[in-house]
Amino acid sequence: APVFADVFRRLKANHQSLNASIVALPHVRDIIDDAFKGINVRFIHPEDRYKEFQTAGFALATSGTVGLELAVAGCPHIVGYKMNPLTYVIGKILVNTKYAHLVNIMENKMVIPEFIQGRCNADDILKGLDGLNKQDLTNVRAKLGGFDTKTPPSIQAANFVLSFL
Repeated sequence: APVFADVFRRLKANHQSLNASIVALPHVRDIIDDAFKGINVRFIHPEDRYKEFQTAGFALATSGTVGLELAVAGCPHIVGYKMNPLTYVIGKILVNTKYAHLVNIMENKMVIPEFIQGRCNADDILKGLDGLNKQDLTNVRAKLGGFDTKTPPSIQAANFVLSFL
């Protein structure tokens, strides 16, 4: 939250009309409120996220199934994630994958920019936002069933993850 808040503050300085919407469960709102203090943020209930994803110009997200949901919705995005350094080292030892984002794992190439650990900082993320309008999520959406308007994106994402098991 502090890194994403810093990114938003810097973006807002150059783009006054920019608005932030954050999908958050009630139990983490206080943490987000603290990080985004002084910034007008609109909270979105998780049940309403799909509509928000479809209309957002871009998104900053943590890694996980939310990245698949954003891809299904066709929303250009990047992922950023920081964890305890010891957890990160253990994860790198136990998990043998080149990418963190499930879309990148699926495509076996960097489709969605990843800013993990030391790269999860405002300077790098702001640079990464430059290429968002060039993201082509058509192939990814087709693989995820993203053109299926009857199945919720979370179910589509879950089905994709299950296909790896």
